[in-house]
Amino acid sequence: MKRAFLLPFAVALIAASLLFAGSGAAAADATINAKAGGGEAGFNVNSFIPAALTVTTGTTIHWDVPWFEPHSVTFGTPQGDPTVPSSPGQAVVNYDGTGVANSGLVFGPTGKFEVKFTKAGSYTYICVIHPLMKGTVAVVDSGGTPDTQASADTRGAGEYTAALTGLKGVAAGLGAKQAAVTPKAGGGNKYSLVVAGATDKGDVQQYFPASVNIHGQRHD
Repeated sequence: MKRAFLLPFAVALIAASLLFAGSGAAAADATINAKAGGGEAGFNVNSFIPAALTVTTGTTIHWDVPWFEPHSVTFGTPQGDPTVPSSPGQAVVNYDGTGVANSGLVFGPTGKFEVKFTKAGSYTYICVIHPLMKGTVAVVDSGGTPDTQASADTRGAGEYTAALTGLKGVAAGLGAKQAAVTPKAGGGNKYSLVVAGATDKGDVQQYFPASVNIHGQRHD
């Protein structure tokens, strides 16, 4: 009787252990998708989206570069040329908070870079050609509230919208201005236009005003 009772119990215990181990492996192998930059015609968002992520140890973060402006995802301080990758040809770069994990310059709209975080800690990363573009990754063994793809997407969408709205506000202000016209010594005029605009989240890539009518000097 005891053997008959213990056998099903042992089987159930083993099955539960395998299920738990499988869930832990799945969590450790999780991937979160994020973005480096973004934009639309006339506007370039220079931000990591979302700017902050919390993940569990063993998670891989996959960054897409969805717009035409190049960016880097750079952890640590590269000793050589920061625009070249630290691990060329390596699909996923492991990072434990030491050394360098650097994508080099990645061009959109199909560029990508992946880092697997192997040790708990708080890590800051940058884009090497946009000094105000910074992000953080908090890696936890347990506790806290790690991001899901849904939470990362929701927060990122809000940050992107806010950045783009700010850039469009700058463009609206600049678009209301006319070209400054000043007479030149000896005849003719100098027309001064504004080239682009910016916030701490990106660039307005336009001329203001978009067109100018000028009057040429007649020579008889």
